[in-house]
Amino acid sequence: MSRTIRRTLIGFTAGLAFLVPAASAYATPTTSIPGSPGLDETCQTVERKVYTDIRDLVTIDLNTASDTAVRVLANQILAAARANSLTSLPGKLQARLDGTADDLRAFLQTNLQRVWSIDLRIAVNQTMPGAGANVTAAAQQALNDGTIDAFLAYLNDGLYVARALDCAS
Repeated sequence: MSRTIRRTLIGFTAGLAFLVPAASAYATPTTSIPGSPGLDETCQTVERKVYTDIRDLVTIDLNTASDTAVRVLANQILAAARANSLTSLPGKLQARLDGTADDLRAFLQTNLQRVWSIDLRIAVNQTMPGAGANVTAAAQQALNDGTIDAFLAYLNDGLYVARALDCAS
């Protein structure tokens, strides 16, 4: 190896040795260590997710609507359920879409809100691991209420208010 290349490599390596400790000193910790400054898990910036109120999508009378209108509605609900990353509604709804129009209509009339409510309950529970006291309390309040309205209020607004309170304390 020529002297010029060797000197360049040595200089580059020495430069890196000085930069690495400096860069780590400026890094923001992702978890809090007692007695050290920085943000903890609950204070990290997260993308706000808005859960769709599926009841707002049901604008037709399921008893009198055409099979095509019912399928269009089911596909709209399916798209919202997938966008909201719901756990079981997309699969159950897709299974009904693959079946008969009568099965789909019956599912939308009798089981849609129950399955959706369970998925929302799961979503609320998924916000609790590693959460601060305010998030945990707000989530527990929504779970105790147990209504779709309470779940949506928590997931769309209450979670973010509670996170802000946890970060402020």
